[in-house]
Amino acid sequence: MMRIAILGAVGNAGRLLAQQLAPELDDRTELLLVGRREAPLDVLCEQINHHAGRTLAHTACADFSDLPRMRTVLAGTQLVVVTAALGKHTAPLAALVLEIGADWLDIMLSTPAKWQALMALSPAMKQQGRCFITDGGFHPGLPAAMARWAANRVDALTQADIYAALRINWQASTLSDSTLAEALDEFSAFDMHIWAQGRRRRLNLFALPTFTFAAPIGQQTCTPMPLGEMQALIAAIPTLQRANFYIAGFSPVCDWLLLPAIMMLTRCGARTLALRSLRHMLTHCASSPPPHQLEITLMAEGRVARDNVSMTLSLCGSDPYLMTVLPAIACIRQWLSGPPFPPGLHHQGMLVEPERFFSDLRPTALTLSSCVTSLTE
Repeated sequence: MMRIAILGAVGNAGRLLAQQLAPELDDRTELLLVGRREAPLDVLCEQINHHAGRTLAHTACADFSDLPRMRTVLAGTQLVVVTAALGKHTAPLAALVLEIGADWLDIMLSTPAKWQALMALSPAMKQQGRCFITDGGFHPGLPAAMARWAANRVDALTQADIYAALRINWQASTLSDSTLAEALDEFSAFDMHIWAQGRRRRLNLFALPTFTFAAPIGQQTCTPMPLGEMQALIAAIPTLQRANFYIAGFSPVCDWLLLPAIMMLTRCGARTLALRSLRHMLTHCASSPPPHQLEITLMAEGRVARDNVSMTLSLCGSDPYLMTVLPAIACIRQWLSGPPFPPGLHHQGMLVEPERFFSDLRPTALTLSSCVTSLTE
C-alpha cells in the first residue's frame, strides 16, 4: 500500500490539495491527513471517504515540532507533502523524512532560510536515493517549467520573462501566523537584480517594466522577484540572454509606503509589530473587489534553425489556492506514475516533464493558453 501524507491538511491549501488529489488515487494508495486540530481533520477525512466510497483517508493529530510523535505518524509513508509554513522546523522535519525513507514535496514560499535548510541535507538525499521537491505550486513552481516548455520548441532559447499578477480578496483568506511570517521572509529577500544581456544586472527602481495582463487585471508595473528555480534555469540553459520572474505589486500605497515601513520594522527587530502590520495591510489595503483573477504569463523567444520564434504561455484562475494546489498535484501525478524522479533536491519547475505537466493542467479549473509565432519576415 502506498501512503501519501499531507502536513497541514486542514489549512487553506492543505484541505484543497487533499480534496483535489483524493479522486485521482487508486485502491493501492491512501492519504494520511496530518494537522494539529482533531475535529476539522475528522470532518475532512469523513468527507473524502464519503466521496471515494471507501476508506481512502486516515488522520493523525500531531504538532510538527514534536519529532518523536511525527516519527510515529509518518512511519511507512512514501511521500510527505508539506502545505504548512514550517519556519525553523523545516530542517529537523526534513531530516526526519529522510530518516524514515520517504520523498518530499513542499509548497512553501521560496525563502533563503528554507533553501539553506534543505540544501544542507542534499548530499544525504542523493546518498539515500530520496527525491526532495521544493518550491512547488504557483510562484515558485510554474516559472521555470514554463520556460522549459518554451525551450522544447526551439533549438536555442534566448529569452524567457515571466509576469504574474494577483487580483484577489486577501480579507477572505484566513492566513495563519506562520504563513504571514513566511511571506515576510520572502519580502525581506527582495532583490532588484535581473538577468539581462547574458549577465546579472541591477534594475533601476524607475525602470520597472509594465505588462498588460488580461482583464480584469490590465496593465501593471511589475517588480523582479528572486526565485531559486530561475537561477537554476539560467545555469541549465546557457543560451538564455534574458530570464526573469516579475510580479505586480499590491497597490502604490502598499508598495511604496506600507511595505517599506514594514521592512524597516523587521530590520529594527520589531518582528511582531511587522507581522501585525503586514496582516493589517493585506486585509485592509491590498484586497481587490470582484471579479478576482490570478495570471502568470511567459513571454519567450528563441531560434529554430535561422528563424526567430516568439512563444507565450498563460495560466489564469480566480482562486489563489487552486492556482497553488493544481500544479502541485500535476507534479504528484508524475511522481506516482513514473519514470522515477532522480534523487536529490530539486525545484518543481526544473524537475517536472513540462509537456505532460501543462497537458495535465489544461482540463482543470484553470485556463491555459499558448501561442508560438515566427518572427522572421
